[in-house]
Amino acid sequence: MIKQKAPKDMTATEFVEHLELVASREMLAKNTEGWAITLQGLHKELSEPAPNPFTPDQLAWMRETQRSGYCFVAMDTGGNIWCYATKPFKSFDSWEEKEPDRFPIEITQFMFFDKFLSWDDPEPICFADYAPLEEKK
Repeated sequence: MIKQKAPKDMTATEFVEHLELVASREMLAKNTEGWAITLQGLHKELSEPAPNPFTPDQLAWMRETQRSGYCFVAMDTGGNIWCYATKPFKSFDSWEEKEPDRFPIEITQFMFFDKFLSWDDPEPICFADYAPLEEKK
């Protein structure tokens, strides 16, 4: 008996491209208009940005933290959550800043970040990506 291999996990974009390939085959040519509308809708959804995962209170906290000079957050190997003034890089067991102008602060008490952070993350979270400060006029 031949063991069937598990299918490869696909990204959403790869899945839509796969659907386009399937739709282009002759057996689906009978309903090409329906497939075109479906694929167009999927492409539109893929091009839209993901919804902001943070609550309004969490976003307000991020804005205030940015105003105090801390703009990035990351988790170390021990599960502790730290805020940084400049973008840190990953070292052996923690995140470090190249030229820190302020010491990082531990913010483990703000545990809402534990749902969004992991030591395995390749980049820290930038507050400005989710809670940009209003431009001064």
